[in-house]
Amino acid sequence: MKTDVIDHDDHYEVVSELPGFQKQDIDIQYSDDTLSIHAVHDLKKEVRDDDGHVVNQERRSSDVSRSFYLPDVQKDQISATYDGGLLKIELPKSAKEEQTSKSIDIN
Repeated sequence: MKTDVIDHDDHYEVVSELPGFQKQDIDIQYSDDTLSIHAVHDLKKEVRDDDGHVVNQERRSSDVSRSFYLPDVQKDQISATYDGGLLKIELPKSAKEEQTSKSIDIN
């Protein structure tokens, strides 16, 4: 599965190519700062002659998965769309506190 991961200032954008898959064949999970995409596709094609006998029968199966480490994401704001074989996932980043220096006194 060809995938682009783009790190924008305020969100991550993940675009995966999944041609031939149906939306219900795709499972997306975000856990422990990791985005996981898993898709399963089974295709059975059968050609019969005029008498109903099988002339040609094909079976094809695809099972693909990818995982990406994407930290500091607002889990409840993740959104995904699937259109024309492209899965697009937007993962908004959590607001990080500004790291400031702190002077430490020695006792």
